[in-house]
Amino acid sequence: MSRRREKKSARALAPLLCLLIEALKEEETKDRPGEAAALRAFGELALIQVPSRGALAPNDDELYDAIDRIARKHLGLRKASKEFHRATGAIEPFTKRDEVESAANHIRAVSDMAYFYAGLAFGITMMTIKEAHP
Repeated sequence: MSRRREKKSARALAPLLCLLIEALKEEETKDRPGEAAALRAFGELALIQVPSRGALAPNDDELYDAIDRIARKHLGLRKASKEFHRATGAIEPFTKRDEVESAANHIRAVSDMAYFYAGLAFGITMMTIKEAHP
């Protein structure tokens, strides 16, 4: 994304969401890479989703696909999935249980993080829209 487009989209996001993104950028570590970028992407998705469909509509495959794309791009979901499939593909009864459990925990943690940040972005965006249009 160009710097000009990034500034334009940052102005469109809810001010509270921008503060959270900045806080995540400052706290970004080796163990938590991509969270600020993911939250920004979820905020941009929320700007499209919330006014037209509401917040996290159940059984919305297009929305879930968009959330997964963001998780793959910014939060490492693809790597976590590959680790899981590699581990389970080589499993023998009871011999690789720890490896399988670790991979399953990692994929769940990344997925949970993606849905948490998506919900946060959608909630803040919905709150901001409601304040602007009482």
